Amino acid sequence: MFKFSMMTVAMLVTLTNSAFAATSEEVVGESVANRVEVRERSSEHYRMNKDFELTFSPISFGGFALTNSGVTAGAFINRNSQVLANYSWNASDRTCIGAINCDLEDKFASVAFKRFVSNTFYMQGGASHHTISYTESNSNGDIEFGYDATITTADFAIGNQWNFNGFTLGCDWVSFGLPVATTYKNSFYTEDGTLSELNDRQDEWKKNGKIFFTKLYLGATF
Repeated sequence: MFKFSMMTVAMLVTLTNSAFAATSEEVVGESVANRVEVRERSSEHYRMNKDFELTFSPISFGGFALTNSGVTAGAFINRNSQVLANYSWNASDRTCIGAINCDLEDKFASVAFKRFVSNTFYMQGGASHHTISYTESNSNGDIEFGYDATITTADFAIGNQWNFNGFTLGCDWVSFGLPVATTYKNSFYTEDGTLSELNDRQDEWKKNGKIFFTKLYLGATF
């Protein structure tokens, strides 16, 4: 009887272990399947085997002209690294920066390197070359001074980009441009008293960095 009981217990233990092992394999297999499924649906997965990207930014806030639009072409080095080339332009005809009336146009081209450090979050560094035309007027609309300028900035940005099957949507949450080279030409002023104001405006671009916020963009990858 004791011998039979021991054999029975041994069989039960063996069956239990087998059942537990089978269940464990199913759980592990399900977990692996879930992880693979999530990965297959991730932005990183949709960046795999992509060569190029083309996006359009309808608007961004900040910089020299306050609001800008632009187009960007990108080439993938791998799924987490890109080289980008961008051209942007002033989206509004008139902007005011601490003056009654001012008219600022900013067109710039830039190159950058983007690195994804997680599924969607990235950091980006590069440089931009700005061509700026600025005039400032009094309350009567009479132009008091103005200038043209070319400014080269060192740029840094952080953001998130979501990739789908051939479609992408993203945002530079914050990007910063630090002027490293500035050239002024065609400067003029109509009254002696406005010369100091002209110099002050030029120093603003020369000394201060410019911040962009919420640069939204959307486009395609292929």
